[in-house]
Amino acid sequence: MSKRSNPWLLLFTVLFGILLVGIDRTVTNLAIPHIIAQFNIDASTAGWAATSYIITSAVFIPVFGKLGDMYGDRRIFVGGMIGFIITSIVTALAWNMPILIAFRALQGVCGSAIVPTAMAAVAKQFTENSSRAQALGFLATAGAGAATVAPLVGGPLIDNYGWRSVFFINLPLGIIAVILGILYIRNDRVEAKHSFDIIGSILLGLSLSGLVLVIDRGSAWGWTSLGSIICYIGSVCFFALFVYEQGRAADPIIDLTLFKNTTTSGALATSFFVGMSLYSVTLLISLFAQQKLGYTATQTGYLYLPMTIPLIFLSPVGAKISKLLPPRFAIAIGVLGAAGGIYLLSRADISLGLRAVAFPMAVFGAFWAITSAPLSTAIANSVPKTHLGMVSGLRTLVLSIGGAIGIAVASSVYASNAAAGVSSETTFHQLYGISAIVLVIGAGLALFIKEKSSDYA
Repeated sequence: MSKRSNPWLLLFTVLFGILLVGIDRTVTNLAIPHIIAQFNIDASTAGWAATSYIITSAVFIPVFGKLGDMYGDRRIFVGGMIGFIITSIVTALAWNMPILIAFRALQGVCGSAIVPTAMAAVAKQFTENSSRAQALGFLATAGAGAATVAPLVGGPLIDNYGWRSVFFINLPLGIIAVILGILYIRNDRVEAKHSFDIIGSILLGLSLSGLVLVIDRGSAWGWTSLGSIICYIGSVCFFALFVYEQGRAADPIIDLTLFKNTTTSGALATSFFVGMSLYSVTLLISLFAQQKLGYTATQTGYLYLPMTIPLIFLSPVGAKISKLLPPRFAIAIGVLGAAGGIYLLSRADISLGLRAVAFPMAVFGAFWAITSAPLSTAIANSVPKTHLGMVSGLRTLVLSIGGAIGIAVASSVYASNAAAGVSSETTFHQLYGISAIVLVIGAGLALFIKEKSSDYA
């Protein structure tokens, strides 16, 4: 077996790329206080360093998923990573806030090429069902785990070398990812001729831009403010036009017939609710640790260790469990177990720090780890090979939108409760309780997945 045809070397390559891009998305939140001090700006302006990245990455995820199907995953992965390196360096050198925001937006565009092409490449190269399930489990775990690894990596960098270091570090790591991509991702040739749906891409981009913008900034603007209302109306109108256009397009950016498949729809819906819970949980712990306990970025990172360790080591277990149980039950049990971990957090005395959160977070991480493989494989197995990039981009988009909504709700409740004089401890307990309920809903939706255990054997 040549190195380029070795699927495990491919898996290592794309895992490296996903972690690099995923960590960069999250680590900016740790750097915000330092950016405020550097440029003498308010928190609302500094928040655009994160918002600009979130908007562009969400908008272009389905676009690059489709482009990977059209032109090959290696071209899109490597090209995206090169762009990610360049924009990271300019971001690190930013001499004012407008430049930083602009290149964070471009960084989001380039980073959005990585995840959908990575998932599609793995699904194509791992042809044996059991190994494919394990590989996709690792991939999904890396995407989710990046949010927990970011404080561990970014905290020490920021505390010791300043906020610019979290972008400079992308240069050597990004070069490694490019070399690995060239060496180990096959240059899959797409025989069928495709036409790129430009109109559909623009309409979807406008709809997602309005949606993500109001999700991220609605709390600061006011959910019923003129700006928020414009975003609501614009997002709905452009989405309606997008759906109409996709029904007429010869080669749509998203094939809407995919949603007629209950496995695809059930798995994507479950991913949405999991994203809502996962991202809000990590945000709340970071907020409480730094604002109420006075933790440094490095100390905050340590709080994520109990969740990160099981995410790393238990991911293969999910594929094995799916051999014994129908995948929908394996996924539902895993999501319910994760909800149990969040419920334990809602009862914990968070002011005690690591002692209080270690066990609940370990439970959450363990059950999310065993859920990743069957959930990702269900999505990949529900579509033909020619649609793997499309559905991979769609899954990443759904997870990201769910996460953005979870963060927006958590931030809004946190701010309104603080203004009303509600204690932080009470707020966190309330939000963790809501997050557990969200996961229970996701577990119920998982029962619509109709794959068989033999698909994982």
